[in-house]
Amino acid sequence: MKNLLLIILTFVAIIAFAKPGSLDNTFGTHGKVITNLDSTINNGNSMLIQADGKIIVAGASGSNSINSQFALARYNTNGSLDSTFGINGKVVTTIFANSIIHALALQPDGKIIAAGEAHSNISSAVWMAIARYKTDGSLDTTFNGAGFAFGPGGNAKEIAYSVALQNDGKIVVAGDDYNMSSGSYTGLVARFDSIGKRDTSFASPSGYYFFGFGSHYDHLYSTAILPDGKILAAGETRSAGNYDFMLWKLLPNGKQDTTFNHIGFSNAYIDSTHEEQRDMVVQPDGKILLVGETHGVIGGIADMDFFYSDTIQTAVMIALSAMRVKSLQISAA
Repeated sequence: MKNLLLIILTFVAIIAFAKPGSLDNTFGTHGKVITNLDSTINNGNSMLIQADGKIIVAGASGSNSINSQFALARYNTNGSLDSTFGINGKVVTTIFANSIIHALALQPDGKIIAAGEAHSNISSAVWMAIARYKTDGSLDTTFNGAGFAFGPGGNAKEIAYSVALQNDGKIVVAGDDYNMSSGSYTGLVARFDSIGKRDTSFASPSGYYFFGFGSHYDHLYSTAILPDGKILAAGETRSAGNYDFMLWKLLPNGKQDTTFNHIGFSNAYIDSTHEEQRDMVVQPDGKILLVGETHGVIGGIADMDFFYSDTIQTAVMIALSAMRVKSLQISAA
């Protein structure tokens, strides 16, 4: 969750709050932890909490912005690095010349799924990349034989921004696909089986579903698995120069769920010409929260019924177009 991470120069930082407005002094030093991953640039892009309370942070570490690698660190509940994870609590994995983790998921057995991007060593192509780590931070080589797998790779640039796990162990990733020939972006959802192979039963026979409103600028930043196995994918689209939130719903087989808004998707115009979606949470009552940024409004929260029985609650938190909300989590009161 990027809003809980501060990137200070070349360090990854974590801040813990004991109560609203105050730092938790039992965590790190006065509620703060700064970790140098022994490189010039270290970025934290995603975070999750294990059942035992330990904290995993992931992103990238490298000598510069075009030479970084998958990077993870695990912390004990008091903010100290967990020495049982990787080397002194840190893991850096070289996949290609430049690789970045954008999202994390935790399997029931404690193994860690990391999703992001990997830049080819021999071309300008960028591949959607997924890696699996054991509980000690080592790559799980039972996953696709190497510990990592790649997306379709048919175009110039593919990036995974979100990852979710199904109850059967299959892995769903969402992101976007850039076509160099047309200059267009298309939303992309891919599914892999529990051993890292492409799941050809999803959007058969490819294993990948491409989303687009025909705007040539469609991105997916969030995905979630519903209790009935259906898949939500959220992001943004551009139409007539305007950027809007968008939400798609897929059946477990990767086909559009046409019972959702009668067409399988909805898009939300908030109150400006530029809205960018960044995270999504499904409430216990089935309503869907989307969060992101908008330009041109001072602030507000809207609850909009999207036709028929499906509802999106769109939370927009903006102050003079300057504040960005990158992630969202619902917790028990």
